[in-house]
Amino acid sequence: MVRRLVVVGLVIGVVAVGVVVGPRLFQRIDYQFLPPPLCQPPATDLPVTVSWTRGAALPNPRGAAAYAVLDGSIYQAGGFIQGWQPTTTFDRYDMAEDQWVTLAPLPKALHRAGLTALGGKLYLTGGFDGPFFSEPRSTEAWVYDPPTDTWSPIAALPSPRAAHAAVALDDRLLLLAGDGPNARQLWEYDPLTNSWDTDKRTLLPEPARDNPGVALYDGQVFLFGGRWRETGNYGMVDVYDVAADTWERRGDMPAPRSTAIALVVGDVIHLMGGQEIERACTNGQHEVYDPLTDQWTSLAFLPSARHSFGAAFWGEKLVLVGGAAGAGPRMQYQFSDRVDIGNLPSSDGG
Repeated sequence: MVRRLVVVGLVIGVVAVGVVVGPRLFQRIDYQFLPPPLCQPPATDLPVTVSWTRGAALPNPRGAAAYAVLDGSIYQAGGFIQGWQPTTTFDRYDMAEDQWVTLAPLPKALHRAGLTALGGKLYLTGGFDGPFFSEPRSTEAWVYDPPTDTWSPIAALPSPRAAHAAVALDDRLLLLAGDGPNARQLWEYDPLTNSWDTDKRTLLPEPARDNPGVALYDGQVFLFGGRWRETGNYGMVDVYDVAADTWERRGDMPAPRSTAIALVVGDVIHLMGGQEIERACTNGQHEVYDPLTDQWTSLAFLPSARHSFGAAFWGEKLVLVGGAAGAGPRMQYQFSDRVDIGNLPSSDGG
């Protein structure tokens, strides 16, 4: 009788463990090994104007890294690895040599930070310094000197900020959008005085947003989409005139999304990839926006749907590196090690 009870107890325990662990195991198999869902199936009737080839794969794939382009290289800073843990890994892709070079690690493990090239140096600002996308957000900032491969601290941000946009304005740095307590404020950093100005520029229009696509074109900063925590993705296009200190709302994007990549190519802006957190799906769309006419043109899908990657226009080519193929909870299992090189038919990118 006692043996029978022991056996029954063991069976019940095994069943209970299966009920609890089973779904998690199957979910992990889904996230780690099955192709991530696309937000939109690839269209078959779009013009194929870009021919793609592959470059040298990333040695350290990761998600939510920060990217900047300087002197023929794409720099990749931080990000997170499996377990949503931030990393200090820092490397660059030499586009001429098709080669990756490991650099001095970041002073702090970060993901969703800002990385901006200005005056021959790289400026690293803010970011999340904890797992996933919860607080704490960082106020720290550093400058990287490529010839000496060293990092130096600079003045801290006025308040925590992560998942923001940062662009170079001649001799200054402009930080806008992102996740933080003053997310609609535009901050300007002056390297000569090592100081931040928080009152000089007009607030970002409502709604606040993080993870927008960003491009600087003809003295204007273009913000494409983004999201705000639990409220979902946005499809608006807002344009900031730097000299006039004014905002203008343009027509909406073809599809709302966040973490898309915007890249100026001649007189147009290419918008590529992205994700939708709510559906945990990835965008493979490749669209061209004309700033003069406020019109969109859709091209054939990217060779690999992904988001949060680095991009450059170099030698009449589009160069896309890293990012993540999986969105939402899949992201930590489905980083991309791809380097895709797209040959354009002409320098105008159209």
